Amino acid sequence: MEPSHQSEQDFFGLNHAEMGFFFCQQWRIPKQITASVYCHHEMPDESSQFSDCKLEIAIISLANFIASTQGIGSTTVRHSPALHPDVLNQINIEKINIKTLLNNVDNEMQHVCAFFGVTFPNLYKLRATLVESAILSSLDQGQSHTLPGNISINSLTIPHTSLDPDQIVPATLTAIQQDFHFDRLIMLNINPKQRNLEATYSWPESLKDNSLQHFNIKTDLLPKTLLHNLRERKAVIINSSHKENKILLEPFKVDEFLLLPIVSNDRLVALLYADNHDSLRMMDPQCIEYITPIIHELGIAQANAQLFIQEKNRAELDSLTGLSNSRMLTEILNNSFKLSLAQLKHIAVGFIDIDNFKKFNDTCGHQVGDEALIMVAQIMRSLTRPGDFIGRYGGDEFVFVLQSTNKKGVYSYAERIRLEVEQQGKLLSRQFLGHEITISIGISLYHQEFNRYDKIISTADMAMYRAKQKGRNCIVII
Repeated sequence: MEPSHQSEQDFFGLNHAEMGFFFCQQWRIPKQITASVYCHHEMPDESSQFSDCKLEIAIISLANFIASTQGIGSTTVRHSPALHPDVLNQINIEKINIKTLLNNVDNEMQHVCAFFGVTFPNLYKLRATLVESAILSSLDQGQSHTLPGNISINSLTIPHTSLDPDQIVPATLTAIQQDFHFDRLIMLNINPKQRNLEATYSWPESLKDNSLQHFNIKTDLLPKTLLHNLRERKAVIINSSHKENKILLEPFKVDEFLLLPIVSNDRLVALLYADNHDSLRMMDPQCIEYITPIIHELGIAQANAQLFIQEKNRAELDSLTGLSNSRMLTEILNNSFKLSLAQLKHIAVGFIDIDNFKKFNDTCGHQVGDEALIMVAQIMRSLTRPGDFIGRYGGDEFVFVLQSTNKKGVYSYAERIRLEVEQQGKLLSRQFLGHEITISIGISLYHQEFNRYDKIISTADMAMYRAKQKGRNCIVII
């Protein structure tokens, strides 16, 4: 599969031949045309449903090959034109008058260009393309080659192969390095609160071992000319030709570097830093033209990643309190019950219910009721260890899962939450129209008879109702 086809596969999940085949099937296009669309890069074998359409496919494949060598193919990336060997088994090339064929192509293209208002390559362009094709064909031994000045299609698509910035950015930096051979690449995120450019990712990744922090730049130190370029979202090469640049060059120990703005959702969010610290090669201003499309794709990919994170949070978090929702509780406990028995013995699940919340809500109104829910959530968040789980189960019920605890430890944790809610409830009673918020807590420790996670949930729920029966504002452990 050619590199561009693989990149299509990575980006869309299928290449353009497969997409074409899908639409041909949907629109009931005749078999010979469908076969040519689907197989024009790879001749079908005898077991294929299109094995009887080899001649039609071969004709299209040869036309594709000729168009590529003439510089009028479907891609601007120059590569070694590929012609499947079986094409020449179907078509006797010696019987084709290439001169007449190309003359007909020229006439046809002139009509097409006149109709659509596009420019047909001139004679020099055609000759240059033929020379390039010949050179690349002589080099090609089953591998793909690109000429200097071209970015690989992989660089343009690799930012879209994931929605995780920890995968997107390092992979993109690696692709850029492979295309442009910079010695160092660093992602500088804009931190408006700290008025700082923060180094977050690098190529080579070994720079992390030496800490990226010394690559951070205070925005107050940026020269006015550089700030102007960044506001205009223009890439710029910083060098020692201007005295004001020295304060930026010294920390990086280089005589020049390249900065490219990264825009996401029409907002400048980061800069890509590039230098030749080791090789001392001069920066080529022409590379900006070629690297800019990659940076554009990286900006789009980062926007998509941010949108994915927002949607993921929406699916996993309670919109009012910001705590995890019941779906996440199920996932956490499901994963926990895959642990060893020795680890499961230290798990505890607790249910928290606000006492008399329905009456409180009816009296004070839903807005004040929401404030009470947020208060309880904030207290839970402030008193919970990073490795433990807290969430809103629904309504006025909250839940917690402690991973490494015992009866004494979970009781102490629950009592801190109960006491803090009681104290804040008294302080806010005037705001809550005389109502003092309290909570009842039911806790279930793990037992060997719990063969499924829903057993420990139902037991904690039962313990919580016993706490209600005991008079509320208390803790019951089963």
